[in-house]
Amino acid sequence: MNWPEDDRSVVTEMQKDPLSPEWQKCRAFFIKKYMKKGYPDTIKEDVVQEALIKVLKYLGTFSYKYPLVVWLGIIFTSTAIDFFRKERKERANISLNVLQDASEEDLEVAIETRTPEDDALIREEIREVITGYHKALEGRRNGKRDFYVWSRVLLGQEVRQIADHLKIDRQTIYRVIREAKQYFSQLRHKD
Repeated sequence: MNWPEDDRSVVTEMQKDPLSPEWQKCRAFFIKKYMKKGYPDTIKEDVVQEALIKVLKYLGTFSYKYPLVVWLGIIFTSTAIDFFRKERKERANISLNVLQDASEEDLEVAIETRTPEDDALIREEIREVITGYHKALEGRRNGKRDFYVWSRVLLGQEVRQIADHLKIDRQTIYRVIREAKQYFSQLRHKD
């Protein structure tokens, strides 16, 4: 999709006609950008709609200083970030409301139901899963390195730091992460 072919004609048409086919092309551009980012499909239409509203609102300020797709990309990205922040804040408010509405007895029961034995069982299950993953990697060519990479990612180390430390490219690290996700996903579906 080579849209837009000419920024000036597209902007002019979009400003003149709110039913212009250029709006559909802009919408398709946003959807493609959304899908590329890997955001959840459930709120795609909401984010795209918000971005289109901003374009409609600010199209008159477009200065042709940069290509239209760059300007649209900035609008889309900021809209998506704002949307996700708002969603997260609403979920946090709902959680607080649930806690505030709960009686003290309900909270005490919820807190008291988890015992030290439960914690020990959870830790043991985690150890078993990690050991299983380690064993699954043992027979592989770079299994030891891949396990180290995965453990560093789990500890929150940045991909760039891991790559620099091991002197490997970042794509290798992303591959290791993808493979680990697949491994654990298969485990989850077995249960």
